[in-house]
Amino acid sequence: MLTLMMLLAPALAHDASTEGCPQCLYEQLATQGAAERPERGPDTTWDLFGAAGMIYFGEDVASPWATMGIEGWRGLYVRGEGRAHPDRKWMGRVAAGFDFLPRQEGLDVTLGAYAGNAAVWNSLESQTTQVGTEVGLAVHVDRTHARVRLLGGPNSATGTLRREAVWSLGYRLLPILELQAQAVVLNPGTPAARETTGVGLSGAIVF
Repeated sequence: MLTLMMLLAPALAHDASTEGCPQCLYEQLATQGAAERPERGPDTTWDLFGAAGMIYFGEDVASPWATMGIEGWRGLYVRGEGRAHPDRKWMGRVAAGFDFLPRQEGLDVTLGAYAGNAAVWNSLESQTTQVGTEVGLAVHVDRTHARVRLLGGPNSATGTLRREAVWSLGYRLLPILELQAQAVVLNPGTPAARETTGVGLSGAIVF
């Protein structure tokens, strides 16, 4: 908390032009954060990010999820994520990849690979290995960004292809704080996809 206050202190400094105008102060915080953070590019330093939230599958099934990673230098990224599934399963994986267009401002086209495990709660014997590839497309406009990730790989338990589509829409509220809406579709294009589609909200912090 002390670290967060120190980071926000310069942005909250007294400015006579924002007195009596909360909207003016909000706009100053957002624009100041955009101006102070360096533009992404092939030679920028690494940026650390983390997010957590809930995804709802059906009416009564809530799945917590969290992710943390680092990205930036020449378009490279490393990300770890975990999620609980509605069928009493959990999943954890690590992904790494790169951006095809590191110099293109406002557009990301990424390619990476991931590896991890999935299992039923309280049953380590049920663990299955998950490995595969992922491709992503992201568009950044001012403080808003939209992103889609498509993942796929073999299911070690059944020998079938496991696929996943993750859609997200984010908005930068403060220099280091984002609000994100997310939709997850497991095995898109199959009859079971409707039952394994979830939507949710999350908060993200980017340093």
